[in-house]
Amino acid sequence: MRLLISSMDFSHHLNFSNSSVSSSSKRLRSGLVGFVEVGASPRASIGLAQASKAHAFIQGRAYVTPEDVKAVAMEVLRHRIILSYEAEAEEVSAETVVQKILDSVEVP
Repeated sequence: MRLLISSMDFSHHLNFSNSSVSSSSKRLRSGLVGFVEVGASPRASIGLAQASKAHAFIQGRAYVTPEDVKAVAMEVLRHRIILSYEAEAEEVSAETVVQKILDSVEVP
């Protein structure tokens, strides 16, 4: 099963996935100025791709859609983003930050 999932086509949504991850490092995006101390690393892109493929497989598809990426993005990204003191002081959660990132990235 692992080979089947790893061989699934993800190329159409690679830009969407990478934009979602790289946006976590661009602190000026989506009104996140000062809330993100450290954004998600490139390894998060790999995790997001793998989790998206697994989600598509569970849904009975041999291809990944943007909805698959969004469905797993919160679980993959929320623990990979380190919030700043300002975010904690204003009680902004990692989930809020990830949701703002996902809302700001254009879906193909």
